[in-house]
Amino acid sequence: MSVLSTRLSQEVNGVSKIHGRVSREMFQPLYPGYFAEELHIGHVTNGVHYFTWTDTIWQELYKKTFGPDFEKNQPSMSYWENIFNVPDEIIWKNRLVLKSKLIENLKVKLKRDLTRRHENPKVMMNSLARLDENTLIIGFARRFATYKRATLLFTNLERLSAIVNHAERPVIFLFSGKAHPNDKAGQDLIKRIIEVSKMPQFEGRIIFLEDYDMIGGKLLTSCVDIWLNTPTRPLEASGTSGEKAVMNGVVNLSVLDGWWAEGYLPGAGWGIEENRTFANQEFQNELDTEIIYNILEKEITPAYYYMMKIAFHANG
Repeated sequence: MSVLSTRLSQEVNGVSKIHGRVSREMFQPLYPGYFAEELHIGHVTNGVHYFTWTDTIWQELYKKTFGPDFEKNQPSMSYWENIFNVPDEIIWKNRLVLKSKLIENLKVKLKRDLTRRHENPKVMMNSLARLDENTLIIGFARRFATYKRATLLFTNLERLSAIVNHAERPVIFLFSGKAHPNDKAGQDLIKRIIEVSKMPQFEGRIIFLEDYDMIGGKLLTSCVDIWLNTPTRPLEASGTSGEKAVMNGVVNLSVLDGWWAEGYLPGAGWGIEENRTFANQEFQNELDTEIIYNILEKEITPAYYYMMKIAFHANG
């Protein structure tokens, strides 16, 4: 069907700049005598619906910052620079308000789900006790396809345990999502996450949230501290969950593929380079995992807990 559609269409678009390039390379054999860059395939980067995915606390801030009619207009780039006039304290306050909302909802949901599954009461108590709004929370929620590498972090469980259980800088990872009913490999990813979450060293540190839906998706993309995306490059066509997170002041940590290759700016999130180092995917997985561990240990957790320390003294 893709070949038929491409041959019968005057114009064809990928859903991000990289996806457009990859599509031209894929379909180049259909047009002998033409280079890939000469094909009629461009790109229009996917977006997300502002009113659906942006929490009201941010919508009110944007109205105040950009004016009540900004949602209807197409302002220039200089117009958006007004965001730099918003004090850091207000942005941080919004983040903490939403994080408190997340913790409140998580405690209710986890208690209900763990009780329904007849989990060990000790597991339940440990999981609930570790849900703290002062702890760095990283979210990963999406369709569980194998190329999204949902279990990439579990390559080195010993090192991951040291990160999430750090005495001064602990981390919680929230996972959620669904796999296609016929996608056994995708279902196995979810099974693996749940297995790891039940290990004693990961109780309350690795959490899988059941029954993923739009309500749960919005809660996570708007309320976590960091949004994680780990696709196998260059297979992420666009990826839109990170766009939802950005509109809610959530910082991204992602492979520079899909939309993030266009949206990333140094100092405004973290990017894992687009180019592959190894043709062997297993080697590339190990390298990407080590890069993520290093970013977490040396950049993200120190920065987050430094901000928490400043906020504590400011309020003290």
